Amino acid sequence: MSDFEKARKIINEADAILITAGNGFASLDGFDMLDEASFKIQYPDLVEKYNFKTIGDALDRRLSNWDEQWSIWRRFIDNYSINYQASSMMQNLKTLLKGKEYFIATSYYIHAFEKKLSNFLCK
Repeated sequence: MSDFEKARKIINEADAILITAGNGFASLDGFDMLDEASFKIQYPDLVEKYNFKTIGDALDRRLSNWDEQWSIWRRFIDNYSINYQASSMMQNLKTLLKGKEYFIATSYYIHAFEKKLSNFLCK
């Protein structure tokens, strides 16, 4: 039995599935908080004004003006949470989980905290 077949059997027999994923999943999903090249393309204004190198750098720095800080964070929340579009990899994972109660948690902050839990936790 292949690893995929074993995984499919485990999923089919489970009541619910909890999946956790790290930065490797984020990179494959097209998101890397430490990618300087993409950050320069997506946020040239932040590079020029604040000399931020990456999303991680921008999130870690504290600005003296809270409104300005929040406006930067809000852009990231809009782009990577509210307006997040699932990649083909995430869509494939959801297809694999079709018909199951599941929760997907990632170590990066985009909207990959996905759930399809009806009342499983309340039983």
